[in-house]
Amino acid sequence: LKAQQLKTNNQLDKLKEKERLVIELRYFSNLSFSQIAENLNIRKNNAKVIHHRALITLKKLLPEYEI
Repeated sequence: LKAQQLKTNNQLDKLKEKERLVIELRYFSNLSFSQIAENLNIRKNNAKVIHHRALITLKKLLPEYEI
């Protein structure tokens, strides 16, 4: 996942708010899923599921990039 490509294409804005937050915390802030969960007041497994769903959406939005 290339953060610069996502920012350049403004595709993060098309994600649901929590999905965008998880992606930003994971890739721009380099947080673990435990840290993301703590920051968003959700369970670690929920952070992983939201992350997975966000990646699926980004793959559809950015078919030209390998995500």
